[in-house]
Amino acid sequence: MAENKPEEQRKENSASAVFANARNRFPDLVGVKTERAVKGKARCTLEQRDGNSNAFESIHGGAVASLIDVAATAAARSMAVDIARVATLSLTITYMLPARGPVAAEAVVLSSGKRIANTRVDVSTSDGTLVATALANIRLQCTKPEDPPAPRVRCD
Repeated sequence: MAENKPEEQRKENSASAVFANARNRFPDLVGVKTERAVKGKARCTLEQRDGNSNAFESIHGGAVASLIDVAATAAARSMAVDIARVATLSLTITYMLPARGPVAAEAVVLSSGKRIANTRVDVSTSDGTLVATALANIRLQCTKPEDPPAPRVRCD
């Protein structure tokens, strides 16, 4: 049984666990994968492919924005067990270089209240080159007492 614990931990921190109650299938459509989302931090990745590339042979800015949004909301959701839903209130992105090849977004919650989490997200290539940075404000909606319990943190 001890052999399964690392696998169970990985599953709990996966995109499917983070988005299980939200019924959000958009990350799969875009190709964003959440590698981890724990204690206000998240890491998501995006591979470059024909469907998300532009005429300049880099990842389209909209696909990078989607990666950032998924990472920011995953980090915010990982803050509390009773967060039922999240929604992006604002997203400010600075693109610094074209994103080529696989990219990773590292998100961190800078501050959080009962209803809003403020996040920062950095997007880098596999060699560590920073290609975009963003700030996002995420609305947190906690479960009501009559709602079934959600699988993450408490908003008290």
